[in-house]
Amino acid sequence: MTSSYVFERYQTHDGEWRWSLNAPDGKAVAEAAKGYKTREACDRVIAKIKKEAPSAEKAKS
Repeated sequence: MTSSYVFERYQTHDGEWRWSLNAPDGKAVAEAAKGYKTREACDRVIAKIKKEAPSAEKAKS
């Protein structure tokens, strides 16, 4: 078990690429809402999340 959150990238049975963000216990805390046609496209989304997430604001409830 790792001590940090980790992005996992995987290919589905229909060939699309998806990601999940896993907690230290291995459970997914966030997952791609859609599949990507290429591994590179999926990687770009992961990089964008890593870049933008620290400045994300909390949604108003």
